[in-house]
Amino acid sequence: MKHQQAWVVAAAALLLTCEAHAAVYPPGEYATLEVGAQLALNGLEYSDLSGAGRLEFSAQWLRALNGASVGLQALPQASLQTSASSDAAAGLGYQSATVSVPIESWFANYRVVSWPFGTDETALGTTFSGGFMLSSAGSGATGGSGELRISDFRVDHFSRVIHADIEGANGVGFLNDHPLWTYESVIGDTQREWPGLDRLDGSQFRQWDLSLSGLFLVNQADVGNIFAKALNLNDGQRLALQALNDPNTNGFGSLTYSAEMVVTVIPEPGTWALMGAGLACLAALRRRPFHPRALTWARTSTPSNAGR
Repeated sequence: MKHQQAWVVAAAALLLTCEAHAAVYPPGEYATLEVGAQLALNGLEYSDLSGAGRLEFSAQWLRALNGASVGLQALPQASLQTSASSDAAAGLGYQSATVSVPIESWFANYRVVSWPFGTDETALGTTFSGGFMLSSAGSGATGGSGELRISDFRVDHFSRVIHADIEGANGVGFLNDHPLWTYESVIGDTQREWPGLDRLDGSQFRQWDLSLSGLFLVNQADVGNIFAKALNLNDGQRLALQALNDPNTNGFGSLTYSAEMVVTVIPEPGTWALMGAGLACLAALRRRPFHPRALTWARTSTPSNAGR
């Protein structure tokens, strides 16, 4: 998925909206930090981005999947943890399922609020790589086999929407950066004020922990157009999925994630110049030959006071 293009579009829409809602998101610089890259902003360098998200399936969603004998599988870059029921009367099925996806980028608003280098940062979005696949076989709950891949999540905190790449069988095709779920509540701060960094210390470790719960479809029509169609579900299983969008349920589940990064002070040009001059002096001293006799002369030779 073209996350870079998605953030450009999102940032443009955000800036337009901020003009009317300046009290919500104060003026600042909007920028994306990618894994393995550095971001220089306001005299600071952001780097070493890491972290992961955990998509936990709700009990209602698992019951709907179990009813249609739908299987779960992790896609590359992600990992899947499940537990299965062993109750013979209830039949085999998933009791729990969690997909872990590594973080790929961090999109935020940065603003200097205090000296030196105290910043106010607003988390606006995060992208993740990998995802999961749902697969169904011909059974009484389906009209045949099917497959649905959901991957590369992009969380947009401004619109409270989770986007994903969708790829489905039975004519669904590929949907890039599709607005899939809204989230009802968030635990954790999406806006934080970080203390200033002084030049003697020069670095700071930052960690964000957020949990988004109550995932409901942005478009109710996705039940039929994406899930039921791709998995070839019958009408009964389609209704089971539609029930997940009832506000009295937990929806599809929750997405919890942690983002970590290192922030370092960038020396001013004057500091670099002073450091460069010092290194040049050291290099010159190393190149200059050492003469022991000259040192002896310097110690023994003193101005003569004779004749005064």
